[in-house]
Amino acid sequence: MIAAVYSGRSGLSVQIAEADSGESALTQIADVDRQNCPYHLVFLDWVMPEVMGETILHRLQNMPLIFRPEIVVVSAYDSENIHALSASFGVRHFLTSPYSPRCSVG
Repeated sequence: MIAAVYSGRSGLSVQIAEADSGESALTQIADVDRQNCPYHLVFLDWVMPEVMGETILHRLQNMPLIFRPEIVVVSAYDSENIHALSASFGVRHFLTSPYSPRCSVG
């Protein structure tokens, strides 16, 4: 699953979209980019049916986008390998799931 956050044309409103597959997500990302209303933040599940997160990152990197969204990789597997692979595609953010808001309060 991929969830994307983008701001509406009217200002600071935030809207959320989701895709049930990597293919669907890539299509949505390309469509909103062409419409000049791009996603700003994408949460990418590393383990998905059919297509893994690494493949989505590779394909996303090769897409001719005007605006590149910030990617947050989400995975239950907090391994150095996943972090390194994600970083090789320019990903700077990683979220281990399941996520609990209590974990982020310091």
